[in-house]
Amino acid sequence: MKLGIILLIFPVLIVAKNYVDLYNEGLSAIEKQNFSSAEKLFKKVIKNKKNYYPAYYNLGVLYSQQEKINAAADIITKGLAYNSKDADGYFLLASIFEKQKKLDAALQNYEKAYSLNAKEKGVMTKLGKLYLQKNDANSSMQWYKKALNIDSNDVLAHFGLGNAYRLDHENIEAIEEYKQAIQLKPDYWKAYVNLGLAYSYVGQYENAISSYKQAVKYNAQYPFTYYNMGNSYRALKNYKKAIENYLVAISMKSKFLEAYYNLACSYALSNQSNKALEYVQKVIELNPGLKQKIAQDYDFKSLKKNTKFNNLIKE
Repeated sequence: MKLGIILLIFPVLIVAKNYVDLYNEGLSAIEKQNFSSAEKLFKKVIKNKKNYYPAYYNLGVLYSQQEKINAAADIITKGLAYNSKDADGYFLLASIFEKQKKLDAALQNYEKAYSLNAKEKGVMTKLGKLYLQKNDANSSMQWYKKALNIDSNDVLAHFGLGNAYRLDHENIEAIEEYKQAIQLKPDYWKAYVNLGLAYSYVGQYENAISSYKQAVKYNAQYPFTYYNMGNSYRALKNYKKAIENYLVAISMKSKFLEAYYNLACSYALSNQSNKALEYVQKVIELNPGLKQKIAQDYDFKSLKKNTKFNNLIKE
């Protein structure tokens, strides 16, 4: 009798990894920047343990960092259904809505995060910023002031409060807040720019120019600094300096309509007719709808009898 080969098959017990192990592997994958694996692992966790909130949260963070904004909003919203008391989750969801330009939804979720953690300064500055974007100066001020009550050295809160004051035409108060921001962060060029604007609104043009020059010291590539500086020089009737700054602004921003317009005005006011006409023509090329405004602008008085000027502004 011929013996055959007999295979003995023993039962093998396969133990599936539990959701905690999978979750920890997901965190480890993130640390190793293996984001694709992390995503798959967090999804497995959710499949195995539907109400395990940390997996939703970290998957939302992962999607947000990868600019998968819609997916991030969706997964965090689902996660918060299982943990409605997590301030960080509402903060993350609000930041996602902020990226989507959904300001009302962002405000709602930042305020929910604040209601769960009233000591989180970052939520207050976010709320101050968003109310500022909605042109609600009073609400913005309230939130920035709350942030400063927690940390009087918060640079962004001083800067934001200055912006809220400026929006509300309280420029003296705005000046003080910008100064506070600069004292805390001496290279804060944005604060210097806005300080210059606040000075100009109260007629302190020399101080405005000094502020703009400081802004340029720390960031020489922002065209609006030169534009604003040109406006201050123009207010002081220093047309030569105004022209210099407008030219720098348009060299950085080729379709900077306002700079072209004010440059044309400055040339006209300094009796440089040919240059004024050159830039009037440029303004009309950029926006033909400004012909009537140009025709009525007193700054172009010296050109009223100029044939080329009248042809340019003819409707």
